[in-house]
Amino acid sequence: MGQAYVRIGIVGSSGAGKSTFINSFRGLEASDPGAADVGTTETTRETAEYPHPEHDHVILVDFPGALFKLQEENWHPVTFNMEEYRVRFGGKMKECNVFLVFTSERVHDNAVWIAKVAKDMGKKVLFVRSKFDRDLEDKQRDKRSY
Repeated sequence: MGQAYVRIGIVGSSGAGKSTFINSFRGLEASDPGAADVGTTETTRETAEYPHPEHDHVILVDFPGALFKLQEENWHPVTFNMEEYRVRFGGKMKECNVFLVFTSERVHDNAVWIAKVAKDMGKKVLFVRSKFDRDLEDKQRDKRSY
């Protein structure tokens, strides 16, 4: 009997910490060979798969950010076409067992839409609030003593 694979879909807006999570989960630094590209702009244009180095049956599937229009040459923050995203990436979404939806600030409608699509496919969906430590630091820095 073959080994069962666990495929974890990683979705959310660009800059939310998806690639940083993928690299940390795999024990890699951003500069290591095979690491996921890290950046504050959209770095993922197609899905990319990252197996865990010690447990190769656990695979993280990185999806393009959910706030960007799908264009081959020029991705930029304009209108997000939900149906186009579903057509382009729905097959890969069906392969995943569970989804982690990353957000670093407020939860955007597009992230909720992707979570709903995954849920409609019978997938488990978890929201991950990243960069919370930065928000706490900003809040402390913004406190004024009069």
